[in-house]
Amino acid sequence: MSSIDEIDIYSDLAGTSNVSLSYEQLEEKLDQLQSEFDKLKQDSLNSNQLLNTTKQQLQQTTVQRDNLQKINEILMKNISSLYKTALAESQRKDREIESLREQLANNNSARKQPSLPKINIKIMNGK
Repeated sequence: MSSIDEIDIYSDLAGTSNVSLSYEQLEEKLDQLQSEFDKLKQDSLNSNQLLNTTKQQLQQTTVQRDNLQKINEILMKNISSLYKTALAESQRKDREIESLREQLANNNSARKQPSLPKINIKIMNGK
């Protein structure tokens, strides 16, 4: 053989040195690719399921937050009303206490003044 006969012009192409891959090797490669595909498909399904679950949880949490905000507003109004009522009641009682103190002071000052004797005066008609 000459040196020209020994030169393989297809040697730089991928897989051409073993052009004849066996059927078993091709099936093995196909099985491997199918397995990877199935795994990726299952991962995708799991991710979508997790995404849907997370969306539902977010929606529920948003509804709960909105409800809690409404309850908070109602409670703030109620506590404000209670505070105003308690303040008004406290002021009313303070006025009542002051009034009772004034009455007590007036009664005490009236007791300290000497009492005048009662004089019975009879008016006689010229008879």
